[in-house]
Amino acid sequence: MKKHPSHKNAGDNDYKLRGSWKLTIVDLNRLRKVWEVRLTRQRVIAAAGAMLLLSLALGVLLITFTPFSLLLPGYLNRDSRNAYEHLNLQTDSLNAVVANQTVYLENLMAVLRPDPDVVENPVIVTEDSIHLIPVDSLLPTSKIESDFVKQHEQEEKYKLSVLSPLPSKILPFVNPVKGAVIADGSPLTQVQLNTPAGASVNSCYGGRVIASYYSQNGGATVIVQHPLNFISVYRGMDRARVSDGDKVTSGQSLGNMSQSSPTLQFELWLDGDRVNPADYILF
Repeated sequence: MKKHPSHKNAGDNDYKLRGSWKLTIVDLNRLRKVWEVRLTRQRVIAAAGAMLLLSLALGVLLITFTPFSLLLPGYLNRDSRNAYEHLNLQTDSLNAVVANQTVYLENLMAVLRPDPDVVENPVIVTEDSIHLIPVDSLLPTSKIESDFVKQHEQEEKYKLSVLSPLPSKILPFVNPVKGAVIADGSPLTQVQLNTPAGASVNSCYGGRVIASYYSQNGGATVIVQHPLNFISVYRGMDRARVSDGDKVTSGQSLGNMSQSSPTLQFELWLDGDRVNPADYILF
């Protein structure tokens, strides 16, 4: 009688199945079996499936109950997505502004520094006209240039347009507080006005409110944008009557002074620089 191909010798206690594996760990010092596991194809497939399901379950738990989901595309919450889109729009707008400014600067540089190969009025440089070398050279100033500068300074010395504001930069400003006077020792560009208690603080000219806020130390502050790049600042009020974006007229009330410390800090700005309000307003 022939033996079945799946059996060993009749004296063996173990038998072998097709598609099965046995992993044995033996202690060589004591020559005894420590651990043994028998794997079949079905067991391997089942173990792999269990590991896959466990990995999927772990991933779902991480995405659902941890901030890890914020790092994955498509899992942002509504507020985060809105903030992300807003930042993208701001970035695109800034890139467009930078690109426009770059083109403007390139055109400006092209006007200020024309192509050196194209010379409309060529000048022949000789020993007598060596002073015509560009200003960025290290040669000393010539006598002709020095005489011209001195003559120009003498002519401009007594011009009234240099000592007073230009007519195109003057508006019919009014005193922000009726009856207010400039405090003694007040800085020229940050005028301190002594006002009546509870007096109304009025806009020195028409414009639009660009800021209105309250601080613990400075009280209520209102900033108004006027034509011709003028900005007026009113600090130290008890409370403000206007909000950001409001359009105001000349003499319109912006707020009121307090009863205890009626001191208003008034500033006037022109083209980004503080100016002396007394040069434009009669206090």
